[in-house]
Amino acid sequence: MIYVLLILGVGAAGGYLLSQKVDEWRAKREAARVEVVKQEDLTQTARGLLDREKEAFQSHDADQLLNNCASDYTEVNGNSGESMDLARARIYYHDYFRDGQAVKLEFSNIQVRTAPNALIADADFMKTSNAYTQKNIQSYKGHGVWIFVRQNADWRLASFAWSETAF
Repeated sequence: MIYVLLILGVGAAGGYLLSQKVDEWRAKREAARVEVVKQEDLTQTARGLLDREKEAFQSHDADQLLNNCASDYTEVNGNSGESMDLARARIYYHDYFRDGQAVKLEFSNIQVRTAPNALIADADFMKTSNAYTQKNIQSYKGHGVWIFVRQNADWRLASFAWSETAF
């Protein structure tokens, strides 16, 4: 009888420990799933931020393009090597859009890296416009890196580096 009680006791203890391990495993699996969902959400956030840039180019609006920038924004033109703060970037894009022609901007090979308060988007792009064809340029192809930071609840563009080639 003691032998039977001992076996039942060991079995109950083993079952209890096993259920604790199963619960621990389920909790870890759920936490990993939630992290993947958060990662996917931030990737979608980055793509949405890039879509806003596409809209600004389409409407040839420098203010729309730069209104979501951080106050300490920096842009690097890889072709000229020029580094611009936000005020200089506003002058550059107002001049760039002065022809009043829409620019179609398309992204490809988008790679997004995320952190809790930063998004880094790395992508190839192509820009086409009637204003370019008037200059015998079919399109511009290039590569850019965008760094977005979370300020309070909003995402702001902190830095943008790019280079492009006319075709």
